[in-house]
Amino acid sequence: MATVIIVGGGIAGTSLAYHLRESEHEVRVLEKDGLGAGTTGKSIGCFAWYDNYEGMEYEITERSWEIYEPLIEDGTLSYHENGFMKVANSAAFFDQLRESVAKLRDAGIPATVLEDEELRGLNVDPDSVGAGATFYPSIGRLDTGEIVSHFADRARENGAEIEIGTAVTDIRTENGSVTGVETDAGTYDAEILINAAGPWAPVCNAMAGVDLPLKHTLAPISVLDTAENFELPTVIIEDGAYFTGERSAKTLAGHSPHESSDEGIWETARELERPDSAQGIGIGSVDEEHRTRIAEQAHQYVPKLADAEVSNEWCGIRCATPDHRPVVGPTRIDGFHVLTGMSGEGITMAPGCAALLAEHLQNDGISPELEYLSPGRF
Repeated sequence: MATVIIVGGGIAGTSLAYHLRESEHEVRVLEKDGLGAGTTGKSIGCFAWYDNYEGMEYEITERSWEIYEPLIEDGTLSYHENGFMKVANSAAFFDQLRESVAKLRDAGIPATVLEDEELRGLNVDPDSVGAGATFYPSIGRLDTGEIVSHFADRARENGAEIEIGTAVTDIRTENGSVTGVETDAGTYDAEILINAAGPWAPVCNAMAGVDLPLKHTLAPISVLDTAENFELPTVIIEDGAYFTGERSAKTLAGHSPHESSDEGIWETARELERPDSAQGIGIGSVDEEHRTRIAEQAHQYVPKLADAEVSNEWCGIRCATPDHRPVVGPTRIDGFHVLTGMSGEGITMAPGCAALLAEHLQNDGISPELEYLSPGRF
């Protein structure tokens, strides 16, 4: 039996604690704020089957869905299956989308290319769609607070210690192995330490002397209030701007560069030494570029947003890798593992990634999926 410390109480850290709940390990989660307070809580909670239709990504996505599905069916988790639309303004991007539709259908995942009347029925103006749009009806959104609470509660029930308001200030190593952590509440010994710190993962890596390519992209969201309730799928424009309905008079408007046609995301991502300074909640927490984008595109693509007013704003931070897939598994420091770099797909990928890492921590084997995510690829 080993003592395992998980740094980070978002979806990655709590799902790992959940997967280790019946292991022989002693598990402790350290979260510097509240559970799910970082990137997880600022996410729209979209489960994106459509982008993971083959290969290892599909295997990992299936692992995550196998965790979510029974919890949705028994009412533990809510799932708003509002569908997912991709809008292409260029012919090249539309060709990519049509190719993905064909592959998804082959994999048994419903997908279609939309006609003008279908766009109108989904509250999107067909005149705004430059080249075409595709739709994935089975994709929906989860409640991130419910997910984190469920994972944390089940882990606690099986003996895991979860401490909030506890910041890790240093990682202790000796002879190339982890020996514990120092925090603002004291020192903890541990043979195994998991870096599931989301945007703070590069800071945590540096404490252990581990260097991995991780950068940040911002996740700004504006809440748009309208006079009437209307349903809207998650609509993502080619440049990464998106709008998604809340089954009410509220629409969330954000920006996801990883969903855009831009292949230079890694080059334009940032390296934030202090992620706290870039995230926030409330009016004024998003930048002017985001406000301008939303003001120009909201009514253009969704006419019912023509008279919408901004009632709230917030900004989260995504932790990204150069190849846009998570980095998970052991590092060159014995006992130091990473579970990070979800690149904007934490809701879709994190539970599956955590399950793979939990299996490794219990039997020491490296599955093909974990090898695919290994830090060693860098």
